[in-house]
Amino acid sequence: ARNPSLGLSIFTSTHPQNENEWRMMKPGDDPLAHPFYPSKVTELLKSVSPHATSKEMLEKVSNDASGSLPLHSGGRALAVAYLESALGISSGRPIESRSDPSYRVEFDERKADMHDELSYLLLEGVISERVDDSSEDSDLGALYRLKLRRLLSWPNSLIRSERLLTSLPTSFLREHALLLGRLGRHEEALRIFYCELGSIELALEYCDIRHERKEEGRKVRSSTPSECAYIPLVRVALNADPDLDRGVTAAIQVLALRRNVIDKSAALRLLPKNIPLSEMARPFLIPAVVENQSQVRRLSVASALLRSRYMQLKKKLTEAQLKSQASLHTVPALQKLNLGEHLHSSKSTKARFVHPSSSSNFPE
Repeated sequence: ARNPSLGLSIFTSTHPQNENEWRMMKPGDDPLAHPFYPSKVTELLKSVSPHATSKEMLEKVSNDASGSLPLHSGGRALAVAYLESALGISSGRPIESRSDPSYRVEFDERKADMHDELSYLLLEGVISERVDDSSEDSDLGALYRLKLRRLLSWPNSLIRSERLLTSLPTSFLREHALLLGRLGRHEEALRIFYCELGSIELALEYCDIRHERKEEGRKVRSSTPSECAYIPLVRVALNADPDLDRGVTAAIQVLALRRNVIDKSAALRLLPKNIPLSEMARPFLIPAVVENQSQVRRLSVASALLRSRYMQLKKKLTEAQLKSQASLHTVPALQKLNLGEHLHSSKSTKARFVHPSSSSNFPE
């Protein structure tokens, strides 16, 4: 392929390029709507052999998951680029809801097949691009891995998680954790982040994503309250860490770093009862009390301002009602009596006083 970008555009030129185009698209125009076309195109692109010049081989690879793969590297990169475009993972396909009237359930299996195909292509790219058969990723392999993690974290992903989980090498710890999270096994996922990878930052990032999605879901539809996204991490830190003191410190750290969103009472109930108050006072209790008091003051001021505005609007409404009823014929109660047409004087009159002596009815 002398110009892989031009060749790829033959198949992707009709795909939506931004969120607005995805929203305006008719269900039948979905790139995955055709029962055979996407899979045939993918197979065709996978069969393309690499043909790169020496300059292209030295081209710098992006270190961002949204970056483009070097298409000259072969059919796998072309197939990945096509599927990412068809799925809309890079172009802002909106989060799909089954309650949406335009949602097509019959597409789910077909979409899941393409999602699985993309996940296996990315996994294959990570493994095949390793440096000298080691566990270290090359630049291209690292890009494939970033794209795989993004796909596993994507809300619209329809990957069959259990099937992919059996295919992952044991060294792919973060990918294992993301798949476990997709299966709802959040504590197992957090145990990998916290215990096996030894990173509370990655564990917090995982909880942050869960919390954001819960909040977005709550705005879209009313849902029953569920467990706070950070409570499983507190539980893992306390129960899974072999060093009890380190686990308690980590749990308090989670409370301190996410005190504005965590369920404080539920988290405090998990802590051992013999923890000295001084250990929690400075990192968590004092800042939490100060923030709560500040919030109370802010809400009190906002309440007073809203009440003042309400009274002003009520006064204006009363004045407008009085003004509208200043004339009798505009009073709704009188209009219901059907008294007929209203009498209007076309010319003003002025009363003139007449002396009784000048009247013809009285003698002089």
